[in-house]
Amino acid sequence: MSWLSDKKKQKQPEMSEALPLTPEQMVSATPETQQHRLDAISYDLQKRLKNELDGIIGEVVDTALDNTRAEVEQVIRNELITLLESRLDILVEQAIKTHLTKPRSEKP
Repeated sequence: MSWLSDKKKQKQPEMSEALPLTPEQMVSATPETQQHRLDAISYDLQKRLKNELDGIIGEVVDTALDNTRAEVEQVIRNELITLLESRLDILVEQAIKTHLTKPRSEKP
């Protein structure tokens, strides 16, 4: 959650001049002109929302991939350590058995 609030603090959305007309001009405009203006505003807002969501989704996906990659690396590292320790134990045990069962040469 703090990531999202930090992101909002970093980048305040810019408000374009979606309504260059004054309220008086807007009221005196024809319904077709008003509808055209509202359609343009709606399109602009949808486009901005899509771009903002694409950016947020991209960052979330990248973060999730990085976290997953780190977790997988840690699991693999732990598994390798366990396997190497087990193999080392076996080798040490074999070396001890070989040393203890090897006939001792007699010195003259």
